[in-house]
Amino acid sequence: AHGQGHGLGYLRRLVGHRRAKPRVRVPPPMARDAMAMIYTVSPTPEMAPSAPPAPSAQPAPRTANAASRCNSPTMRIRNWHRATRRTAAADPAPCRPIHRGSQGNAPRPGATSMAAQIMRALLDRIKAGRNIVSGTSIRDGLIADRELADLEGADFLQVVSSEISRASHRFADVPDALTTLLQPLFRAPAGADMAKSELARGQFERLLEAACNLSDLCWNEHEDVRGDLAARRVLGLPVNCVTHKERIWLATAIYHRYVGRKTNKSRPPELGFILNRRRRAEATTIGLGLRFALTFSGGTADGLKGIRLTNDGETLALHVSKACVRLVDNHARRRFNQLAQSADLAAEIRL
Repeated sequence: AHGQGHGLGYLRRLVGHRRAKPRVRVPPPMARDAMAMIYTVSPTPEMAPSAPPAPSAQPAPRTANAASRCNSPTMRIRNWHRATRRTAAADPAPCRPIHRGSQGNAPRPGATSMAAQIMRALLDRIKAGRNIVSGTSIRDGLIADRELADLEGADFLQVVSSEISRASHRFADVPDALTTLLQPLFRAPAGADMAKSELARGQFERLLEAACNLSDLCWNEHEDVRGDLAARRVLGLPVNCVTHKERIWLATAIYHRYVGRKTNKSRPPELGFILNRRRRAEATTIGLGLRFALTFSGGTADGLKGIRLTNDGETLALHVSKACVRLVDNHARRRFNQLAQSADLAAEIRL
């Protein structure tokens, strides 16, 4: 083959071999690391990044192989990245990460400096006077700012739960009546001072209002699967303004609203994690309170207005108006006793 003018490459192609294409190293994508962390960028002009040198219009002569490799576009881009990393290492103040990566691990040093340089170049380019970092997207913020009322825009949990309430509750004004009825079930954490008690009360009332809005979520499902379905729907609510613990708290409350104290019903396994004993007991108590109130009143606001609860720290008292005295049967007494037992209080019904 060599004598006929063919070389080794011809023989390789003849037997099916192919030379592997040269691997060209390109800058790694830094968008993921830039979105996963928030950086504080110093406004000092010394750190303004310079663009990587453009490839030369006139290629180097083929005879100068070493010079050609050093002046190639790939090498120039690689050298630019090395220079930016050395600059960031010499003065790390302009790229100071204040949050860890999305997986909880410490960010890579190279990715940190490069992401800061990219963000600095972007901010210098667009000349923005105000920068807002969103954890998910700007859509929720725009909706809250332009389309929602002032009171609703403060908490997307209440917006979404109110929409579900309007679609699921069979009678009007029931969620508000439930919230008013169950507020005495709040118990401050042991040893908490006045400030911590008020903070805990605010968090409790926020979740209580959402639970009351979601209390009739699965009324039209089969009774054997209502609790499981309702809890799973709460776990999958399309809201980003609740923590994992708050989501589990709500799902636990709605689960016990339908299931009560039964232990032979299916339930999401997530309900057994994250919450401590006190928070789990609190959510269970709210669920039993919803179960008792909606059963006693028939799910109507007028029936809920005929009863009220008082809590003196030792006894949970149910005050029943004259119009609702006949509704206090053995079934209602049993469910009220379960509610008081869950709250670790003595039960008393005052007619």
